[in-house]
Amino acid sequence: MTKDFSILSGLTADKARANGDGGGDHARAMAAYLTGAQPRKTDGANIKVGVSVDQIAAARMGDRTRLASLEVGADSSKMAGGCDSGYSCIYESNMSWRSSTQPMPKEVSPKLIFERLFGSGNDLERARRDAERKSVLDAVRDDFRELNVRLGADDQRKLDEYFTAVREMEQRIARAGASNAPKLPAGVKAPAGIPQSYEEHLRLLADLVVLAFQTDTTRISTFVFANEGSNRSYPFINVREGHHSLSHHGNDPAKMAKIQDINVFTPRSWLTSSTA
Repeated sequence: MTKDFSILSGLTADKARANGDGGGDHARAMAAYLTGAQPRKTDGANIKVGVSVDQIAAARMGDRTRLASLEVGADSSKMAGGCDSGYSCIYESNMSWRSSTQPMPKEVSPKLIFERLFGSGNDLERARRDAERKSVLDAVRDDFRELNVRLGADDQRKLDEYFTAVREMEQRIARAGASNAPKLPAGVKAPAGIPQSYEEHLRLLADLVVLAFQTDTTRISTFVFANEGSNRSYPFINVREGHHSLSHHGNDPAKMAKIQDINVFTPRSWLTSSTA
């Protein structure tokens, strides 16, 4: 095992602690996990945390592959509202941050992830879709120039983030045109959608991340099994209580044993990926 994995220690997430900001451990935990930064306590639009380490790597080497990075998860990213003691829902459901104010929402649909990796339809259909996207991006660029001069500083920053995403889309289209999607490995079929079974959903997501690495479609990925504060139950391992509720175990041995069962299940579901 140690030959295949790098085990890191001494990584206490100090910025996930309150540090004078009061309640909100769940929001801080996810936001600080890969950024090492203290998230600004707000449930409004003025979110701020830091750039996550995966996106630092993507900025450095993402141009070597079709996808700079791949963000996947079993729970959808929340992009608005307040969720935890005055913190935005964005914090507790997004692990990857391209900038201090711009999260990288994770994709939960295996079907859509598969299409990002391998495309869909024939070459003519893909070329038509790319041309349509390019024409839309050209129109957005013109609107951006006209609108930007009339906005205040905060709105200009938000619009700049949006237009940066537009430019990245243009680059993705250019890269896709310059190199064909990787050949699908033998025996691999496109998934139909999101499985009802959480176990199967996790395994399917894990398979897709492995395929992304195997085909060198990307070299950087984050995988979020559940959003912070999730109260998901795990009846398939005889844990019918919610995860979050059990975490407040008060040193109850029975509850602690169930938390241990969940902690064992989580990495096992990744390590038993059929393509690993």
